[in-house]
Amino acid sequence: MEDNVRQYVAKTLYGFEHLLGKEITQMGAKQIEERNRAVNFKADWKTLVDIHATSRLAIRVIQPFHKFQARHERDFYNQARVYPWENHFSVDQTFKIDARVFSDTFTHSKYISLKLKDAICDRFRDLTGDRPNINVQDPDIVFSLDIRDQQVQLALDATGESLHRRGFRDDSHVAPMNEILAAGILAKTEWKPDLPFIDGMTGSGTMLIEALYRATKQHASWSRKRFPFMQWPDYPKGLWESQRDYYKEQVHNHYPEILGVEIDRETYRSAYDNLVRAGLSPFHYLKQDDFFSYKPKQKAGIVFLNPPYDKRLSLEDVQEFYGNIGDHLKQHFTGWDAWILVGNPVAAKSIGLRSTKRLKLFNGSIESRLMHFPLYEGSKK
Repeated sequence: MEDNVRQYVAKTLYGFEHLLGKEITQMGAKQIEERNRAVNFKADWKTLVDIHATSRLAIRVIQPFHKFQARHERDFYNQARVYPWENHFSVDQTFKIDARVFSDTFTHSKYISLKLKDAICDRFRDLTGDRPNINVQDPDIVFSLDIRDQQVQLALDATGESLHRRGFRDDSHVAPMNEILAAGILAKTEWKPDLPFIDGMTGSGTMLIEALYRATKQHASWSRKRFPFMQWPDYPKGLWESQRDYYKEQVHNHYPEILGVEIDRETYRSAYDNLVRAGLSPFHYLKQDDFFSYKPKQKAGIVFLNPPYDKRLSLEDVQEFYGNIGDHLKQHFTGWDAWILVGNPVAAKSIGLRSTKRLKLFNGSIESRLMHFPLYEGSKK
């Protein structure tokens, strides 16, 4: 497959670029170059498939194939029309275009997407007398169009639906955590599955499920029947199925010491349902309880907390609430490592514990800090 080594870009969330680079290097990716929320790399077909089968940190992978400068709309259309689109797909296949535009020259992403669609279809009509059809729901081929000022970058989207969509979450929950964020935080903590892990304010269960998937070596992407890369002309048929089945054989079903604690009845029910949809047992891993009443039996482990932010979820007294977190950790989790995702810098000061790390991340649009508190005697300020 060495002849099929190509340049790709894997996208991720802010703060996880280095972790993603390490992850895909272990899968065989070469010439890693970290960017803002992305990693450039080279890979063959097996590595590309393995990334889709096992990556916990990639959102999607694209393959850039053409760039040019367009001075105006007509210039854009003319240059797009002469490009040999027939090298990427056939007139019998469907396609769609995902556009991101940051330009004073091209101001409407939907309109410029239509111009690209026209250029592609006109090219095929000139060559074959027919044109391919658009399918926005389930296309064979997905093109990525990125315009910054007058610089146009075209790419093939290998992934289609974002890899963060694990397929288990009920989005009706008020403030669900992104699955890539959960997986990245787990990697930042350097948690290993032989160490107890408690998600003390588990919400809808995203972090809990990511921890369980990691511990048992499961991946939600295995349920997907197809990806756009399977429709590329030189895709080795059956490679996805063979690699997926290989990784399925690595799954083990022991019960690690992982627990999610949630006090709110409705939220607990959402987490319960999500675990069921994820193929996991709520009876082993989920407890309806108040974190402030919970006392671990183990002497050491990792406790993670994603407390409510007053920007998104209301609390009568945020500072008092965060102060109570610090007190409970100090009194009942000595010997543990606490990691707290905090989106309120004022509230963070109320925790009253000495942090050794403050890592900048984004929880949705909220700039946050992932704070590490080793809990040993004397850790109180």
